[in-house]
Amino acid sequence: MKNLYIATALLVLSSCSGESKEDVKETESRVDLVTTEVIAGEMRGKLVLNGDIACDERKLAKIFVPCTGKIQNIQVEIGDPVVKEQTLATVFSTDAAEHVKQISETNAQIRMAERNLNQLEEMYADKMATAKDVQEAREGLTILRAEMARLENVAKVNGYSKMSTASLVSPINGFVVGKSVFNDSYIDATNNDAPAFEIADLSTVWVIADVYESDIWKVKSGDSVTVEVVAYPNVKFHGVINKVYNILDNVSKTMKVRVCLDNKQGLLKPGMFATVHISISDDIRPMLQVPTKSIIFENGHDYVVVCDDEKHLRRQLIKIEGYGDMCAFVSSGLSKGEMVVSENALLEFEALR
Repeated sequence: MKNLYIATALLVLSSCSGESKEDVKETESRVDLVTTEVIAGEMRGKLVLNGDIACDERKLAKIFVPCTGKIQNIQVEIGDPVVKEQTLATVFSTDAAEHVKQISETNAQIRMAERNLNQLEEMYADKMATAKDVQEAREGLTILRAEMARLENVAKVNGYSKMSTASLVSPINGFVVGKSVFNDSYIDATNNDAPAFEIADLSTVWVIADVYESDIWKVKSGDSVTVEVVAYPNVKFHGVINKVYNILDNVSKTMKVRVCLDNKQGLLKPGMFATVHISISDDIRPMLQVPTKSIIFENGHDYVVVCDDEKHLRRQLIKIEGYGDMCAFVSSGLSKGEMVVSENALLEFEALR
């Protein structure tokens, strides 16, 4: 029995010693608390819009089939990258053949007119032709050369070659975003209103977003926006509203706004769904401000851990009105100048249970 008393005493002493060490550790952690002062701030109103990524129409090239004929040798499909002057397809056309024939005939007429002019100039020197004859020959040659220049310009614009074909060529670097032709398809130039290919330079893109009628007053050209897309959840794209379409859709009763974004990295693709966050410049309210990392969310409520001058901690229920960059705006529960735990706030919050 004596041995039992001794063992019990040792166990009690060991337990008391352990509690003392834990108290010391807790005191040391309180000394190292990181806190941030509650300050006065200004909360800007926020508006969230839904939109889509679209091509920058200023950098969109539409290529039409210039003549009646059959499409052959299509080299690209939708989504393919292309470079300037790259041939996209070939058109075998009687129009192109007729144009090449006209060029050949006009070229022959020019050679004949040049010989005729040379002969008349020699005859005029020998007084066997009049100045009027020479002048008329010169004017005729000038007209033929002008016609040749016109024919060659038409051939260049339409992509006509000496092989009696027309080549569809990309005028810019970019990506194929539209295609309406197929190999062996026949094109009638008299009713050809659709472009054969659409090439987009995607170094910049547009975001077209919808604004509900009740929110029109909140947006204007020049407002800063942040754009997010599903494909890159951790990436934010920044821009400004550069156009407000001042017309409402009769069905949806929404007005469109446009944002131009830099896309040199090629992350944004036409057709992507986009979420547009707008900071409303005309809606600014004074509000207390705390770091977002000091906020603890529990059971549908928001809390912070408040630290007084004596390093005493308490849990405090707050009401958050909105968020800014790395901060939250609080309308109740705190006073200006109070200190809130801003590092390891959740650990301190749990320790106060």
